[in-house]
Amino acid sequence: MTTRLMAPPLSRNAIEKFANYVRKELGIGKDLYVPIISIVEHIIPQIDDTFQIDTPYENEMLGEYANYCPQTNTLSIRQDVYLAACNDDPRQRFTIAHELGHYFMHDEITNFSRCPSNAYIPSYRDPEWQANVFASSFLMPKDLIRGMSASEISTSCKTSLQSAEIALKYA
Repeated sequence: MTTRLMAPPLSRNAIEKFANYVRKELGIGKDLYVPIISIVEHIIPQIDDTFQIDTPYENEMLGEYANYCPQTNTLSIRQDVYLAACNDDPRQRFTIAHELGHYFMHDEITNFSRCPSNAYIPSYRDPEWQANVFASSFLMPKDLIRGMSASEISTSCKTSLQSAEIALKYA
């Protein structure tokens, strides 16, 4: 039977506060644009000497865009995704920010529960939902985007219009 993981509970508010804390610690607290590639290539390796980044080819990722492995502390980003993020592709910037959510919130000692694949997992305990909320908050903090239009957010933060519209709902 296939299983899914259930993370310790985290509210949207707690994740947003944590994402703001991470931004501040990384020195980008008040910046609208997050230099996501610089963060994974330069900033995180300076503060975590065990952190590794890998850029395998598409056929090596088994249908995944990126993933974070806490056991090896490795962020694997499919090569085409990495290159697109280098060119500020909004979707791929979000993908990498999502994986950073796993890096910052879901380490190897996190107390995950295993449950059947068909089991109901409330969103606040779903590690994927948590990583999505982190990515959105990390790229578009509500204290910085409040009062902006979705188009302005998308342009300033280099995110998709759809992500900006969703972020505005919670700002």
